Amino acid sequence: GHVLAVKAGKGNVSESGFAWKHAKTTPDCSTPIVLGDRVFMVTDNGIASCLKLNDGSVVWTKRLNIGTINASLVAGDGKIYVQGIDGKCAVVAADDKGEIISVNEVDGTFYATPAISDGVIYLRAYERIYAIKP
Repeated sequence: GHVLAVKAGKGNVSESGFAWKHAKTTPDCSTPIVLGDRVFMVTDNGIASCLKLNDGSVVWTKRLNIGTINASLVAGDGKIYVQGIDGKCAVVAADDKGEIISVNEVDGTFYATPAISDGVIYLRAYERIYAIKP
């Protein structure tokens, strides 16, 4: 697949309506997120990327080693949270270095996107819900 930045406007949004396209290391399931002037995304097999919002150029790409990913990314407190299906969750700095801050693991199978509210991260597995306060 491709990640596309579309110019705002009216009428036919064809090739001329694209600000940029990115075709490498793109997600099939997970939705990218925009934080400031950066786009963060992760592939189903755990390759995370940061792109510049203005032109789509790659800032960094990293393998997270947390298995298969279906959930979309969530962000809070300057960090990106990436939940793997098998229970591993990578915490990545939402900056131009993308340091992997930690990888945590809980029991369960996770397809749902985590939620963050009032400083608590909620993870929904098939059989339980976790509420984690970092």
